[in-house]
Amino acid sequence: MTHLLQTNVTSALNTHILGYWMNMRRLNSLKHGKRNSRLKRAIAKSLSWRILGIILLIIIGIIVTGNWVETGIITITFHTIRTVLYVFHELMWERIWP
Repeated sequence: MTHLLQTNVTSALNTHILGYWMNMRRLNSLKHGKRNSRLKRAIAKSLSWRILGIILLIIIGIIVTGNWVETGIITITFHTIRTVLYVFHELMWERIWP
């Protein structure tokens, strides 16, 4: 009887350990997919916001300088820096407050 009980307990533990291991693998794969999805979302949001900002800065630049080349250089530089900073900002917020 003791041997039968020990065998059943061992079998149950092995089943639970295997189930736990499989569940953790599934959760880890979901987390990695979610992280990649968050990065894509942050990039898409930053690009759409930057497009609106680019249009506004071009209008202001042309009104102020009247020069398309200067306006273009200022706009490209400004929005490239802002886009990169926004992506990092979004990713930091995801870590702080998921």
